Amino acid sequence: MAKKLAQEKAAKAKARAKKYANVLTEQEAACYSSRYSDLGKMTPGEHYATIGKKQGRHVQCENFMTYFQAERYLLRYSDLGKKYGTHGVTAFKKARHHWFETGSKQTPKLNIGVNYETEKPFKCGDYGQECVCPGRIHLGPKKRLDNNDTIDNLFEMLDFAQAS
Repeated sequence: MAKKLAQEKAAKAKARAKKYANVLTEQEAACYSSRYSDLGKMTPGEHYATIGKKQGRHVQCENFMTYFQAERYLLRYSDLGKKYGTHGVTAFKKARHHWFETGSKQTPKLNIGVNYETEKPFKCGDYGQECVCPGRIHLGPKKRLDNNDTIDNLFEMLDFAQAS
């Protein structure tokens, strides 16, 4: 009886592994498992497909660009802003594509980083507290979704697409 249960369990695990084998590339799976700590016994592909994608988790480690960075990219490089537009999902997707295919491979790379004092992230306050913020306000989760650690800055918040 125990042998049969073990065989059934192994067969189910093999079927799950096969089902989610092509969800992430090998590089994305390595990145995903190094970034998020709550995979448990799931493969990175299975976790991403069943949980991570719904939570807006990211699979890329290199050449990653958020919507905020895409907007900055389009505004900073006016020729791209004129070509693709400077706002909206379509413009941001085109900016991301341009960055991945061209901008990130140039020497020097086209800049998507913070380079103005007002763009530097800082924590203004928590819910219910009063504050005056000199720049953009980014709203997002206070705790990481994978291990419940406190999120202290924008860059940690960017591990989850729910940040805005």
